[in-house]
Amino acid sequence: MQDTASTTSPVDLFYSYSHKDEQLRDELDEHLALLKRRGVLRTWHDRKIEAGQDWAAGIDANLEAADIILLLISPSFLNSNYCYDIEMKRGMERHEAGLARLIPVIIRSVDLEGAPFASMQALPKDAKPVTSWTNRDEAWTDVAKGIRKVADELGSLKGALPPDALPHRSAISADEDRRSGDAFSRAVSGFEKQMASAMLQKQLQEEFRVDDARQVAERLADLPDQKRLLWVDDHPENNVSEIASLRKMQIEVDAVTSTSEALDRLKPTEAFYDLVISDWERFPRIIPWQPEGIRLLHKMRKAGSAVPVLFYHGFVDTETLQARREQVLRENGQGATYRPDELLEQVARLLTEPRKDAVR
Repeated sequence: MQDTASTTSPVDLFYSYSHKDEQLRDELDEHLALLKRRGVLRTWHDRKIEAGQDWAAGIDANLEAADIILLLISPSFLNSNYCYDIEMKRGMERHEAGLARLIPVIIRSVDLEGAPFASMQALPKDAKPVTSWTNRDEAWTDVAKGIRKVADELGSLKGALPPDALPHRSAISADEDRRSGDAFSRAVSGFEKQMASAMLQKQLQEEFRVDDARQVAERLADLPDQKRLLWVDDHPENNVSEIASLRKMQIEVDAVTSTSEALDRLKPTEAFYDLVISDWERFPRIIPWQPEGIRLLHKMRKAGSAVPVLFYHGFVDTETLQARREQVLRENGQGATYRPDELLEQVARLLTEPRKDAVR
């Protein structure tokens, strides 16, 4: 997977939303904080207008300068004359003229029949409203992934243009910089809370160190491009907090429950994965004397896959853990642990290291 951050220019994103959906906008902004930190996005919404400024002029100027216009769609949005008749209308005009990309994000259930943007590809996937997802972090991760894809495309185009060909955008204010920092801090805090929950579930809460968790979060936040993991476990409910912590850092996680499903996902024609996390045992065993996790690793390496593999399992004694780690290394795997903190530290390390098969 190539690093696009060094070859693109930051893309300006404009939020069009109803103030009744401000909490949902803040949630999305938290999930976009990592893209802002990585220099992919600069975001603007009307709460950034300072006292004494002309709010209408501020909205118009930023709407005209935006590369991406995000419509946060809800009943309140459709009922807002300003959102619907002014911001959306102008956004559609700029989109149709090729001056910006309009992206509807369905945040609450609403009837879109007859809406001008009804035929446009919306986020999250299948236009399923964010608030109807069982796991809202998963929904926002899907939205952020879609925005990142558009931002990378537009950023590459902006990077090829001379500076005087770009729309004027005022310098980032101290207040805007503070707000971006606040959003990032909330994302890191969410990571820490999920990691603490995982340690509690494993009865390791007394060994949880906030400073260590924060360091791992910051390493994940500074990854230059989007990362994708495949998690294989026949009891995915055991990994809810760990997966949630990764999603807080905009790591995309796909979960499957069997070796066969994992191998299907890892086929060259399917999705690219940067890392596989597997449990040790899954029943029934296909080969009686071989744990299913090791069978998956065997199959991957036999097929020529160099995707790193980590094993995450329940508590075992020190001797058993060491034996498993040695076996994993012999089979060209990357490690094994039962500790959430060790797992996430190893994930951060492996995602930072270059991959031999990183470009397809």
